Order: sequence, then C-alpha cells, then structure tokens
Amino acid sequence: MISIAIAALAGLTHAAAPYRVRLEISGFSKPYHQYFNGVDPIHALLTALWMVPDIVYMLAGGAPVTWLGSKGLGFRYGDRLTDGNKDPTA
Repeated sequence: MISIAIAALAGLTHAAAPYRVRLEISGFSKPYHQYFNGVDPIHALLTALWMVPDIVYMLAGGAPVTWLGSKGLGFRYGDRLTDGNKDPTA
C-alpha cells in the first residue's frame, strides 16, 4: 500500500518563501520525502500536491499506477502515465 502524507512545518526563516511543507510517500522499496516552500501556506501545499503524480510515477519506475483497479486517476498527464508510457508527451 502506498501512503502520502503532507505536514506543515514552522520556523522556516527564508524570506523569499517562508512557508514549508514536507511530503512523505511510503509503500515503495524506500520511503521518499521532500520539502516544498511557498510564499504562504497554501502555495507550499499546492506545490507539493502538484508534484505528487510525477514523484509517484518516478518511484513506480514507470509501472502502471492504478487505484483499486482504475487507471483514470486524473493525474495531469491523464492515462498516458497510468498505461506505462514513459514519455508523457507521446
């Protein structure tokens, strides 16, 4: 099972992007985490959410990504990624 968690972090002092969230994805061979910054909390959150499909696809090694057997997950590249096509522009 793959799980995705996003946590807001406090205390970041970078003036250009003072808000930060931590994205964690587990369920693959190794847990993955990355930080995303934003000018406000919603910007940081939306940036992390925007990257989830690409990161999940990368962690899956190009394998089809499905949800309870459904291929149409609504990722921004549509079904081309979920069908295992490694080139989203094809």
